[in-house]
Amino acid sequence: MSITHLTVGNIISYADEIYPNNISSATKYLMVNDILKDIKPFTMTTEFSPLSTTLTGCITLTSGVSSYSLPNNVSIQDIRKFLVNQSTGAYTSTCNGTSYSYKGLNDDYEGNCYYDGLNGYFGVFPTPTSDETGHIVKLRYQIAPTVYTTSDSTTYLTLDPDYEELLKIKLISKIAKSGDYPDIDMANNWEYESIEKQKTVKLRNKQKQQKQRGDRISYKDWTW
Repeated sequence: MSITHLTVGNIISYADEIYPNNISSATKYLMVNDILKDIKPFTMTTEFSPLSTTLTGCITLTSGVSSYSLPNNVSIQDIRKFLVNQSTGAYTSTCNGTSYSYKGLNDDYEGNCYYDGLNGYFGVFPTPTSDETGHIVKLRYQIAPTVYTTSDSTTYLTLDPDYEELLKIKLISKIAKSGDYPDIDMANNWEYESIEKQKTVKLRNKQKQQKQRGDRISYKDWTW
């Protein structure tokens, strides 16, 4: 069964209906963006791994090159898993992935690791040789939140429905504590509800992740 997501405008209209206010639309979109940053650490991760018979869009290693460009919506600190295919070619059910660990700029590089290459790049150690040329990098990461403006009222959110509900509750709380005459009691009531909702969402998220782990066999089929 397909999931019908809410638009950003739906979220703001709901908040306005529940808690009428005179805060500008532009400010409420800024509030939505702030909330999305707050709940980002609890959202599900996704992966960068073009499943294609061609290598278009893939990150592939090149002999003698240690620095590579990150996809546009990926930050180095948001990477949760980093794998490198042990052979060339597109992904198949028999791909073998080598796990790379993260190293900070002041850490000693040893084993297979990746590091912040700065300015939208990442580095790999050791530097690939001709034997690794063409091997594909696969990332699991948390997507950087989309920044919305008033022109995005009909844009659909890409959140899990549980997080859409949490976003509505948190927005009402923010609105209630804003403006010339903040309603602190109302804001606190909604904040308490958002805390309880967040606990529920995190529990469901954990259960989903546990189920996914139960469904995984190994890195060999590139599922994780």
